[in-house]
Amino acid sequence: MDDRIESGRAIEALRRKNLEGKRAFIEDLRQTDPKSISLLLEILCDESWFLRELALKSLVDIGEPARLPLRAILSSGLWYTRAAAVRALGRMGDAVSAPHILDMLEDSNRTARDAGLEAMRSLAAAGQTAALGRALAAMAPELRGARLALIERVDPDLARGVEASMSGAPDPPPRVAEAPSNASRLQSGEPPRNSAAPPLTETAPDLTGSPAQPRLGILSLFEIAPPASAEPAPGGPLVNPPLEGSHVDGGIPPGRN
Repeated sequence: MDDRIESGRAIEALRRKNLEGKRAFIEDLRQTDPKSISLLLEILCDESWFLRELALKSLVDIGEPARLPLRAILSSGLWYTRAAAVRALGRMGDAVSAPHILDMLEDSNRTARDAGLEAMRSLAAAGQTAALGRALAAMAPELRGARLALIERVDPDLARGVEASMSGAPDPPPRVAEAPSNASRLQSGEPPRNSAAPPLTETAPDLTGSPAQPRLGILSLFEIAPPASAEPAPGGPLVNPPLEGSHVDGGIPPGRN
């Protein structure tokens, strides 16, 4: 690399070179020092597809030292810059970039969307399908379904692999079921919380020492006794004979004169 080339002047220096000179210049930048990486990132912002492709290849060859700077320009306002960056990270098999790669599938620019799809395939080919699955599993359910449907439309095999890898992702914590309210308990026929159902019968206290006798409880108040009959059954006594002084035997009701 020419030490006289400073950041911001790489493109200017390339303009003065022919194709072979440009290729040699960019290949010379294939070094791990921050200055070389910075110049290559500058070339990724150039409008020339030819120069961007040469810079992309050099960044991929540099590997690990170039990953973090590439992630930083994934949100660049230049569609061709973020497209080149996401393709480079995909070829590197950068699992950390999996969420950004999935986001690129819905970029506003079609070329950037295609670059996101290419990066996703490259990431899977590099053995990072599980990273894509984890990134999908971390999304909200509706967004996850939309992204998975999009992948299935363009690459069904890849979609199946990503979906299968999601089974290894940790499940969200189970929701604790809420106890039913007193209103819902009453609707279902259950007694309200912290209250006991009234007994059907009660035991009357016995003061004589004889066995306690059950006393009718609340529900018995609603029972209707058979009506009294003044007519005897054929060949038998009266059924429920009326009390003396009642209306049935012609007397006067008690308490009335």
